[in-house]
Amino acid sequence: MASRRLVTFICSIAFAIYFFVIIFQVPLFGVPCRCGICKTPLQLISSHLIASEVFPHFIVKSLLYPGALTTEFYNQKATPSYKNVLKSYNFNTREFSFVLDLQCLEVIVGSYLSVAGAITGLIRPGRMSIFGIAFLVYGVGRLSQMEIEQLSDLTCIRMYPAMNIALFSALFSLNFCTCTMLGISNVLWTDASTRGIVQKFLATGPFNVEFGKSVVKMGNIELKTAIDGEICRKCSVLN
Repeated sequence: MASRRLVTFICSIAFAIYFFVIIFQVPLFGVPCRCGICKTPLQLISSHLIASEVFPHFIVKSLLYPGALTTEFYNQKATPSYKNVLKSYNFNTREFSFVLDLQCLEVIVGSYLSVAGAITGLIRPGRMSIFGIAFLVYGVGRLSQMEIEQLSDLTCIRMYPAMNIALFSALFSLNFCTCTMLGISNVLWTDASTRGIVQKFLATGPFNVEFGKSVVKMGNIELKTAIDGEICRKCSVLN
């Protein structure tokens, strides 16, 4: 019972952090959009909703206003009015290529999923949030490696450190992910064969470097299928 309460508490805190990051528009990335450079999923989807004229403007204003309040408060400026909130973002003031829109498709899809996950998560957090962040990470990473003719300055494409917060908060907002992480952590700490490794990381601290090396090692593991091996359907049972 205590462990279940702990998991529920962690998931609730994680989703609250994720909701704050998405709805209050903490900068996660930088990609070209119809208002210049969009730094949050809400800015990106709002530019598309206004351009498509599918949704009424008051819906877009309602989505953008909490973030506009936070931005003005952080910059110590006057509180923006709800009526003029769209003018502060300068939507549709920049010529935008549909080819560039297609090249940013993963980021656009990820933005829609991220915002939808934050809103529907008020009822029950689901996988939509983590899928959205995964699309964003992949899309921004792919854009940074591309040569885009429509952009003269590719340095505008970037990923901010807050993306890590959004990723882990979306991950830990799911019950089964939190249970799995707690179970793995418990085994690593209580097992005598792995406890020394955990203590080593706690003492030295080069977690990012060692984690990157381990990911490379795992990526070099060949998948054995067909005549070369068998697919393990249950990790706890040998074939």
